Amino acid sequence: MNTTKLFFMAALVVIFAACSNDDDELTQQPAKMITITAQLAPKSNDAQTRAVSENGNNIAVDWAVDEHLAILYTKDGNQMADARITAVDASGAATITFSVVDGTPDNTDCQIIYPLSAAKKDHTGLKDNATLLANQNGTLNADLDVRVGAGKIQTSTPGLDVTTQPVAQFAIWKLTLNEMATNLYITADGVLIAGANRSSEGNEFTVAVPAVSSKTVAVVATYQSNCWCYSKAEISLTAGKYYKSSVTMEGIHNDESRVVFQLTNQNKVYIGENKTVVLSGLTNTGGIICNGAATIILLGTNSITGASNTPAIQAGNNTLTITGTGALLASGGENCAGIGSSGDGICVDIIICGGTITANGGAYAAGIGTGKSGSSGDITITEGVTKVTATKGFGSDESIGSGSSGACSRVTICGVEGAIAASPYTYPALPGKFTINGSGGKVFFSQGNLQATWDGSYWTWHFAEHQWDFMGNAEGNTKVTSTSPFVSDYTGTSTTVDLFGWSTSATTYGIHNSTNSSNYSGNFFDWGNTIGTGWRTLSNGEWVYLFNTRIGSIVNGKPEARYTLATIRTDISGGVNGVILFPDGLTFASSEFTTLDNDAINGTSNWGTKCIEDEWTALAAKGCVFLPAAGYRNGTNVIIAGTHGYYWSSENYGDTGASGLSFENYQQDLFTYNNYNRYYGYSVRLVYDAN
Repeated sequence: MNTTKLFFMAALVVIFAACSNDDDELTQQPAKMITITAQLAPKSNDAQTRAVSENGNNIAVDWAVDEHLAILYTKDGNQMADARITAVDASGAATITFSVVDGTPDNTDCQIIYPLSAAKKDHTGLKDNATLLANQNGTLNADLDVRVGAGKIQTSTPGLDVTTQPVAQFAIWKLTLNEMATNLYITADGVLIAGANRSSEGNEFTVAVPAVSSKTVAVVATYQSNCWCYSKAEISLTAGKYYKSSVTMEGIHNDESRVVFQLTNQNKVYIGENKTVVLSGLTNTGGIICNGAATIILLGTNSITGASNTPAIQAGNNTLTITGTGALLASGGENCAGIGSSGDGICVDIIICGGTITANGGAYAAGIGTGKSGSSGDITITEGVTKVTATKGFGSDESIGSGSSGACSRVTICGVEGAIAASPYTYPALPGKFTINGSGGKVFFSQGNLQATWDGSYWTWHFAEHQWDFMGNAEGNTKVTSTSPFVSDYTGTSTTVDLFGWSTSATTYGIHNSTNSSNYSGNFFDWGNTIGTGWRTLSNGEWVYLFNTRIGSIVNGKPEARYTLATIRTDISGGVNGVILFPDGLTFASSEFTTLDNDAINGTSNWGTKCIEDEWTALAAKGCVFLPAAGYRNGTNVIIAGTHGYYWSSENYGDTGASGLSFENYQQDLFTYNNYNRYYGYSVRLVYDAN
């Protein structure tokens, strides 16, 4: 096994310069910033064309123009400065530029994280290993070279004192297999430490892995339904070193005495400590009980139902990790979580970083988390999952987190902390990623427009079942009132509202029939709070960037295709009009539509693009988003539903107006100068940050 240390980053030197922002009476004035220019010494003396590249048995690591670092510090809360490399000289030294808030005092501690994407969203430090390492692409690239350092920002005498040089956090391991595979999983004593997903099969994987000392390391490779493994005891890996290994894989066995095995038992199963388990097309009606650390790799479609007083998958006294490319339906027994603890039971941490997961809690239990009166450690769901849907049982407090009278330490979903009460709850709702700003920020869209249902006693907030669903003139929208419970005189057992005034109240979130702007004054309350931590409303600028600037897809050979006015499901009652948003980085052919109007791509048409239900289903599976033309509400009157669409942003426009998106046939107006009355009832489509 050949090793070589990665080169360390050298000293940082900064020079400060001040800048100011012009006043803007229509938007909140941003804080004044200080622009900082800093010098980074070369990572190495061997310039390469890529930021990280292999040079024989060594790794050459070099700065590259337009790479980004995070500078984390505290000034009136946690702050993150985006430091961009603007130049790299012949010696390999880099010039970076970033800004800090004016008034930052001398000797302000800061953390230096490379690359920028490795920093937590809450600006408190480095992302956890599960998020950084579980879903790599198997190739050598700059993202494998994660480094952390520390320093002190000086302002009276401008400078940055580096107190701890940024050092590599991970080892880099190149594995050459004797089998062709698309997916690779590496565990240490049963805990997943790294994973990689190739776009096509191959036998070479280069991955970043955390340091391990004298542990049993298992390597599992899969391709379609095929699965191979390798394990070896007393393995140590050191951060900052490069390893090469040729690995001879063997087929998976169903012998539970092995470090890695395939589970085929149909009854209740007990998994010993420090095991890696493969589920491939398994149906089990007893439940799986983990006695210690375990990693479960999903292939195919699996269904696990817990027996009486048993979770479908019971986490043990060490970390349970679920990953893979397959699907899992996990349904807990009474008082037991789908994945987590039993009633009155205790489990430690749960990490879900791959697969399509549907978890249903038994009565009084969370879908993922604790059973009734149970407890759990941290629950982490990373952006590497295909989809996670959690449903709480009757009487449970949360769908992800605590069951009734339970105690869950912490829930983190895609880097955002907070337990989830909404049920059912799905993350991410739709697979497509959309860039919404010049810094590369991306979002997932919710599965449908936001809806609120009154059942005679409570409001329940949820997403529409389908992307095309809207209520229009249904009695929910037309029975909205001005006093609690803000809907009345309706028939039946429940009613649903999906057109909301601009939200300035955590009580109503825009469910109000007043046409007086004074009833909507004040600060914005984000509709995302009604669903759960992480969901939010796009800003004015993000909507504009989404439609006008991002790279988009290639559609019928046309690059930078971002949207088209369309009618979908034309074979079902005449179809639904709206806007199709194309995700970033994909390719679509004209054959995927009944009719594709090239003029309607990034332009206007009379709903010129058409597709039947099966075509739309396929487009949605690739990541397309549909915004239905749901009309708008004025008081209790719903107007032009089916021909016009209006969607709120999170930004005000003066004291009585707010910004939003509008569209109709032959017209596309992206609210740059629109001053909509806040009392209009518009649609709301929430997003979840993907990075």
